Amino acid sequence: MTPAGLQPFAPASAHDLLRRNLGVHGPGGLVLPLVGTKLIDLPVSTLPGLG
Repeated sequence: MTPAGLQPFAPASAHDLLRRNLGVHGPGGLVLPLVGTKLIDLPVSTLPGLG
């Protein structure tokens, strides 16, 4: 395996990147991070001085 910093850069459109990532991670890879962020945000917003 080659470290990511040593791999050649290949520019791609946002559409191509989204299609590739959905193929690799499935639709859960798009939805799950949003749900996880909300689950972290809910308790943090109740802390005094942070919400």
